[in-house]
Amino acid sequence: MVVDRGVTAIAPFATGVEHGDGNQASHWEYRRRNKFGIMDPSGHFGEGSPITSNDLIALDVIGWDAVPEPSAVHLLDGGLLALALIRHRRMV
Repeated sequence: MVVDRGVTAIAPFATGVEHGDGNQASHWEYRRRNKFGIMDPSGHFGEGSPITSNDLIALDVIGWDAVPEPSAVHLLDGGLLALALIRHRRMV
């Protein structure tokens, strides 16, 4: 997708709480049948939403890049390996 200064609409935005549709304007417009992804204003605390192509395009446009973070298991494995190496060096 080419970013063309807003000429091509990705998905409709909410129009605001005060004088709009009642949803936060930084989210996608709420529609019962169409779930636009993680920026859907109808989501509830703890409810999961799939990340859609609309979300990825919007995040790319604002300069956000997805960088996977190491999981807790990988961090634990790395820490245990480091401790084992330290213990091994002390024994030698």
